[in-house]
Order: sequence, then C-alpha cells, then structure tokens
Amino acid sequence: MKKAFNSIIKWYLNPKTPKWVILRRRWRFKMLICVSFSSLLFAFFIVLLRNLYSPQVNDVHFLTINNKIKIDVEIVETNKDKAKGLGGRDVLNDDQGMLFVYDNPDYYTFWMKGMRFDIDFLWINNKKIVDITENVSHLDEQRIYSSREPVDRILEVNAGFIRKNNIKIGDEINTN
Repeated sequence: MKKAFNSIIKWYLNPKTPKWVILRRRWRFKMLICVSFSSLLFAFFIVLLRNLYSPQVNDVHFLTINNKIKIDVEIVETNKDKAKGLGGRDVLNDDQGMLFVYDNPDYYTFWMKGMRFDIDFLWINNKKIVDITENVSHLDEQRIYSSREPVDRILEVNAGFIRKNNIKIGDEINTN
C-alpha cells in the first residue's frame, strides 16, 4: 500500500512534469472534491426536505358510526399535526379519515390551506355528531369552517362520504 502511494506521489510531483500539467492535475483534484461535496450536500438536503414535507403517519384506529360504518382514522393530537391536517396529501381512501381530538369542547376552526381534494366534516361532541359540513371545496383556501355547537372531535372524510353513508346529526360515534 505504501509503495503504491509513494509511486502516485512521485508521479504527481515528478520534477520533469511541466508546470501546466501539474496545475491541471490540481484543478481536476479540486473539481473532484467540489463535485463530491456538492453531491453529498444535495443528497442531505433532499433527505431533509423529504422528512419535513412528507406526510407523517400517526396512530391509525378504527371508528364506527352507529355500529355500522367502519372507518380507519388517523388520530391527530399535536398542534403541529392539527395545523397541517390533510394538507399536502393527494388522496384519502374512501374508508379513511382524519380525527382531530381536543381536550375540551369548543368552537374549533378549519380551513382548506394546502388541500388537494374536497372533504366532508363531521363535528362530534360526547361521541355524537352535532353538526355536518358537506362537500367543502379544496379550492376555497380563504374560508373558515366551524361547527354550530362546541365539539371535542372533528372527523374529516372524503367529500360525498356523508351522503353516501346516510350520516345524520345525532348519529353515535365509537372509537376502539
């Protein structure tokens, strides 16, 4: 190994080598280092951005409405996750939803910032649906949505889910 290294050094620093060749070798070496460093830096930022902007999967649970309709729900409890909600996602399966859980009943507000598809809201208090907002357009990012009564949970599902499953105010919600 030492012999190979010494032969490379002798070749690189050969006194018979013209100065312009040595300068070209140095420039190539510097370019190799710059390209390698830039590639590593680029890869690092790609991984960082992917982790920052990819949807985070929270705990998935089942929710039933009137003990008939079963939905896989992603439960959202942190303020950061509540602020993002379904924003940035491309789709939500027909049997899936996002459940926002709050400690105290209140008038919580929602908007459609970053949404890419229409949704329905089920406003829930004490395991009963107290209000319904249907077919909320993802194109209207300025409008604020809230329930008519204080709620402790809000379920977001695909637009048309409420009508398709004949869900009404007063229906009972159970979680596992």
